[in-house]
Amino acid sequence: MPLTARPALSTSSSINITSNLSTDVVELSSTIDRIKTGGSVALANGAANEQANTAFRDIRTLTSVATENLDLAGVLVDAFGGILTFSALKLMYFKNKSATNTLVIGGAATLGFIAPFGAATDKIIIPPLGRLFLDAPLAGMLATAGSADLLRIARGTTDAGDVLYDVVLIGVGTRA
Repeated sequence: MPLTARPALSTSSSINITSNLSTDVVELSSTIDRIKTGGSVALANGAANEQANTAFRDIRTLTSVATENLDLAGVLVDAFGGILTFSALKLMYFKNKSATNTLVIGGAATLGFIAPFGAATDKIIIPPLGRLFLDAPLAGMLATAGSADLLRIARGTTDAGDVLYDVVLIGVGTRA
């Protein structure tokens, strides 16, 4: 049975980094450099600054096909079967689950989503077991249906074997 009401979305994300670097300077003494940073982002339901209304998540596999394009406009399906068209991404998260292969985000996709990259050929390489988290809680990273909406995902050019990865995209858009 299809949903008649749009699901409400609330999002919370946080990154916390704590690190201690120590060295023994003189006998019975040490110096410690403590790094403690991070923060959190909360997005209420809606389409304005610090709001989002559209969410996609999946566990995906790149097999013998070394690349795929995530179409941000009219192809991705949410957990309730709604077809999503993002106009802006407020949060992007990728986790490379491969212990041997790299995961490449961005690159030379025709009609490529370039908002976080700067140019169509720019890309971010996520090393084995690495993660990428980008957030833009105000205006978001803009996607334009039909001209800048394909997010290229690939494995490294010299990699062999499957690459399993998690993807979470939170943003503003429509749902059909």
